[in-house]
Amino acid sequence: MAGRRRTGACGAGVLGLVLTCLARAAPAATAPPLVLPSDAVIAGEVQGIPVRLRVSPVGFAYPVLDPGLVARLGLRAEGSGAARIGVVRLPGHVGRIAWKVDGVGSRTPALWFSTALAVGVDAVIGPEALPAGRVVFPLSTPKPGETAVALPMAESADHALGVALSLGGRTVFAQWDLDRPDNLASAAAAAQIASAYGGKLADQVSETPVTFGVLRPTRRMDLAKALPIGPLRVSQMQVRVADLGDAEAIADRGVDAADIVVHPRRREGPPGYSLVIGRAALAGCSALIFDRAAREVILVCMPVPASSGP
Repeated sequence: MAGRRRTGACGAGVLGLVLTCLARAAPAATAPPLVLPSDAVIAGEVQGIPVRLRVSPVGFAYPVLDPGLVARLGLRAEGSGAARIGVVRLPGHVGRIAWKVDGVGSRTPALWFSTALAVGVDAVIGPEALPAGRVVFPLSTPKPGETAVALPMAESADHALGVALSLGGRTVFAQWDLDRPDNLASAAAAAQIASAYGGKLADQVSETPVTFGVLRPTRRMDLAKALPIGPLRVSQMQVRVADLGDAEAIADRGVDAADIVVHPRRREGPPGYSLVIGRAALAGCSALIFDRAAREVILVCMPVPASSGP
């Protein structure tokens, strides 16, 4: 069994979520696999009320509640926190709720903000929050010739699940976001990736949605050699040039991103090394699986030439 690997310190996670460390309920020792529907929305209960729960690969081990549900339930906060997205800080609240999925009940912390994380659902949760030992995200119809590639699972400080990439002596925490078409890297992670795979920045600065509807400045980075992540080959990504480490020397087209100098801002803490893989990179895959029992992330994909990939 692969060991659990953490990639951050308690209290600050992949989105810059700042919270007091709270104990989690242990997952069920044995539970059947959960194969999600195509929209990844499942039925559940919160405080005895039926709700719609969206399962997201970038979700946390705690439910993030819609503010409308919080108002309906009359929940009171027991603590506070914040989601920090670049220079944008969203104040948040922490409370404890009773909730249930597939007949399995838990009493765990929950988070909520004034802005909804997703539209049309009552809460967003990650695979780590579910009682199932294996959570399957179907991506497309299975095809002959596919193979299943298992990667050691890593866990961020806020208990989001992904994989750890070792680049230039740094650990980059990589996740998958099925709602995002493109790939998105922090400035610090992009500098490490560019140094190893010959990255160059292109295009002008544009505004890219990150989370909670917040837009942040990004530039596209093209890699001379594709970054391998299991069966995937990533050759292009958007770089958050002003977030989670400062990126300098990027004004002109074709500047080597390997020359980016990352300066952590003392008031924001150290640089964050994060990479989010978008849906386009999974075009050749039929399933993304989180095997919590084996602590593995499994990609079921067609073989991809090493020189290609979004």
